[in-house]
Amino acid sequence: MQILPLTTKTLPFAIKLRDSIFKNIPINEVNTLNASLFKNNFKDTYRINNLAELSYFVVTNPSNNDVIALTGIYSELGDIDTAWLGWFGVDDSIRNNGIGQNLLDFSINQAKKLDFSHLNISS
Repeated sequence: MQILPLTTKTLPFAIKLRDSIFKNIPINEVNTLNASLFKNNFKDTYRINNLAELSYFVVTNPSNNDVIALTGIYSELGDIDTAWLGWFGVDDSIRNNGIGQNLLDFSINQAKKLDFSHLNISS
């Protein structure tokens, strides 16, 4: 399993996975995946959500490059030592294979690399 940064190539697949896992996405959060790649084009998304930084990562199926898992780390303005876990999910068809645990461990390590001492999960 390889966890890679979200790219413009994987973005449509990540959006498709996110939308299949998360129902009734709040309108102010719809563009957060796009905003992580195109900060200057999505300044309103950053402002409305009080965001400082966004970083998303994907796991792709090696045979067809479909995104099969997604995770993100974001921080809000004023957060000095706290990061948040964003859009964490694994495709239904491959759950219970340890991918989620590996993805969570990766997310925790990413938060540490970014010098955050806390990683919160929003509900």
